[in-house]
Amino acid sequence: MFARPYIALLFFFGMAAVQAAGLLNPTDRSLADLRFGLLSREASGEIAFAAIDKQSLDAIGTWPWPREIHARLIDRLVEAGASEIVLDIDFSTPSVPEQDRYLAASIANAEGRVVLPAFLQKTSASGAGSEPRLTTPLEMFTRDAWLGTVNVYPDPDSIVRRFPRGQMADGEFVQSIPAMIAGSPIEKQTAIAVDFGLDLSSIPVVSVADILRTDSVAAAMEGKTVIIGAYAAELRDTYAVPRHGFIPGAVLQIIAAETELAGRDLVFVKDFAVTLFTFGMLALIFLANRRRDIFLTGLSLATLVAGAELLAGFLYVKFAVVVPTAIIHLSAIVAFSVAALAASEFFRSMLAELSIESRNTKMLLKEVFRENFDAIVVLDESGNILQSSKASSEIFGIDRSVTAANLTDASLLPDQIVRECREALAARKKDRNLPASVRQAEIRAPDGSRRWVEYSIGVIQPKRARSLKKGGGDADAPLVACITARDITKRRNLESRLRWVSMNDELTRSQRRHAFIASVDKFLERERTLPAGFTVVAVNLHRFKTVNVSLGRPAGDAVLKQVAERIAAFSASADSVARLGGDTFAVLITSTPTAETASAACQKLIEHLRQPYPVTRGECHIGIQAGAFFGGPGTLGALNAEQLLGNAEAALDEARTNGGSRVVFFDSELAEARTRSRVIERDLWSAIETSQITLAYQMIVTPEDRRAMGAEALVRWEHPELGKVGPDEFIPIAEANGLIDSLGRWVLRQACRDAAGWHHDLGVSVNLAPQQLQNGDILSEVTSALAASGLAPERLTLEIVESEWLEMSGTLLDSIRALKGLGVTFALDDFGTGYAGIGYLSKLPFDKIKIDRQFTMGIDEAPEARGVVQAVKSLADAFGMTVVCEGVENESHEAFIRSIGCQEAQGYFYQRPLPKEQFEAAALKAMSPTAERATRKSA
Repeated sequence: MFARPYIALLFFFGMAAVQAAGLLNPTDRSLADLRFGLLSREASGEIAFAAIDKQSLDAIGTWPWPREIHARLIDRLVEAGASEIVLDIDFSTPSVPEQDRYLAASIANAEGRVVLPAFLQKTSASGAGSEPRLTTPLEMFTRDAWLGTVNVYPDPDSIVRRFPRGQMADGEFVQSIPAMIAGSPIEKQTAIAVDFGLDLSSIPVVSVADILRTDSVAAAMEGKTVIIGAYAAELRDTYAVPRHGFIPGAVLQIIAAETELAGRDLVFVKDFAVTLFTFGMLALIFLANRRRDIFLTGLSLATLVAGAELLAGFLYVKFAVVVPTAIIHLSAIVAFSVAALAASEFFRSMLAELSIESRNTKMLLKEVFRENFDAIVVLDESGNILQSSKASSEIFGIDRSVTAANLTDASLLPDQIVRECREALAARKKDRNLPASVRQAEIRAPDGSRRWVEYSIGVIQPKRARSLKKGGGDADAPLVACITARDITKRRNLESRLRWVSMNDELTRSQRRHAFIASVDKFLERERTLPAGFTVVAVNLHRFKTVNVSLGRPAGDAVLKQVAERIAAFSASADSVARLGGDTFAVLITSTPTAETASAACQKLIEHLRQPYPVTRGECHIGIQAGAFFGGPGTLGALNAEQLLGNAEAALDEARTNGGSRVVFFDSELAEARTRSRVIERDLWSAIETSQITLAYQMIVTPEDRRAMGAEALVRWEHPELGKVGPDEFIPIAEANGLIDSLGRWVLRQACRDAAGWHHDLGVSVNLAPQQLQNGDILSEVTSALAASGLAPERLTLEIVESEWLEMSGTLLDSIRALKGLGVTFALDDFGTGYAGIGYLSKLPFDKIKIDRQFTMGIDEAPEARGVVQAVKSLADAFGMTVVCEGVENESHEAFIRSIGCQEAQGYFYQRPLPKEQFEAAALKAMSPTAERATRKSA
């Protein structure tokens, strides 16, 4: 082939044109993606990923979280010594003002270690004619934080391979987050060519929930840059990338930053250099094989391709250099095809008859177009179709057998594409090129269906054969338009489906929480004066869990669908119904001008939902509990939809507390209680460190002689604003937000330290919350507290409260038995008021039973209470356990429990709970029975 110079030139320029037109770009990208698998590079370990994963969502709650959670997370990481904290979370819209202030304060306390995301977006919904603007977090957050951009731009195959180093916005350059944390120099309008050869398993990944509740996990972040971002599938923050498939946005930022830190920003060899190299190698192969041995030619070409790929793989692994080898593959295929045809007598005879223009069309364009996955159509200036690929028949209905007849394009291509082709050809005629862009259009497919296509139009001016031969110009050569299109109907449908799923619950087809809040906000914008009033209602299906347990999950799902349908039928708009959680819904009821009409509407809704639900095996009855917020003229103030829904949920919590099917409206009392709960929850995290939480001790005595046996450790909180906050108020909050583990651990350690200094080996009793037993390693926590304090195990009693949440697993039972083996005593607290007392006695080898104070205090008035206490004493005797009576208030109580043989007692009759120092003094007086103590009552 290369023996004829004009054929060699034709081949070279043809390959160069294919390369320049970008037709091989998809293949080059695919080959480069495959080479990422050759390398499994370790991460630097300087960047960690704090994942908002399913574990975090289960532990903290449904997304979006209150911004106080993010504030706590920043505080934990600052305390742990993280060098930089990146939050890949959108804070561009205001939340609850108090929550925003918490987050702003935590960012300020971080002293410049926090980086927040910013992103470019169009200023109008359509994007037409609009300039992009930089969307940033609220100004109160950015005052003490750095901004980093997070925009990425996928390649035409929807895969992300580059990460911009920053964005220009309002005349200023804002660095991207990966470039910022990698310490890259500020380079405008450049991008990091990301090396995806990184081993993702080498990136330090921790759960946000573990950082918040486990000190050791938080401490592991010392000196690291921590990127906090979405990981859970339901948060849908993923990107398609080479090798790793779909990964979270935060992980993409880490890979880009690791690329910069390792100095492996990919370097791309110029296409033209590879084309020259390929041409030179092909020339050597054909000149060396003068006998035209087709087998030797094929072997040489195969060796060239294999050697090129080996060299490309080596350059990538060693130097992060990317070589576009697709031109080598194509050139080898075309060269072998030409050599094979040239070896036949038929081709030799045809070669003399065909013109150079015919060979240019028949051999080059046909080879390129034939098997392309995209539809490729070439039009001349008259509108005739010169060439078309196989895929064009599926997309446009172009029969390749009729294109030879040069039919006009009007009946074969969509009008929009034809018009744009003519515009592009006319612009090129005037020496003006229209900017190349990828466009989308909806067309009618050959089968009559509607499809979406993505296409681009390019204009080229092929060289005439005689121009090559004579060296003349091509000014009079005709122009052709090349249309490249692909069917994106499935992608568009998938995107539409994903948008719908992100806004709606798939099971009930009602809105999700954030979509409902947006709908209510829109309603408030339309009806700002609220002439008719409205009501936001949060509805819970009381004891719905029993439906799933007794009838099965399919029946439960059927009931949930019917509930959503009934609420939608009740509401004026389907856009105002949402499923907030498993069995919780929300609805906006309009046209409730007064509180009375709002109450009547809510009662009507409850009655509507309480009607029986038909299921496969009969009917299902469920209770309905509702919380509501009535909004009328002058009642809203600065509240937004999220706050209104929060108020309704607070009222729902009150309704659920009281039980039964009922509706509770949010009022000033609930608002005050909710504000108090927020203050308690906010300050509870720091109450231990600021010594606001202390321990008091109530003496445990023998009823026979009132001799001190020990004391129960009781937690107390003196709040600087609220005053005394009882444990019955803050313990449930600690259990709900996950602080109970840390609080319980502190109480255990402090009680052991205090008791270790008491005289005469007095014992100490410490309450354990069910969550402590279920979530933590109770064996190591107790042994650690004993070792740190020096307290003998025989002096420690651990009190366990009956609870339906406490599952006695084999591991937990083994830990309790191991502690008993050390000498630790176990007591079943508040016996008779909990979940399954006798069942607990049979499962666990308790040493003591503590009778709840409500039974002891009822001894004087209720014979039933006396019977309960006597029955428990008999039961304890049967199990060989000691009985401790709580709530002894007078001599009558003492006389009764002494008469039935109760071994230990505690209550105000003996001593009120006292601080450590006062208790020690009181205990010294009560170490042995005296006549004075026999007649004394505690103050």
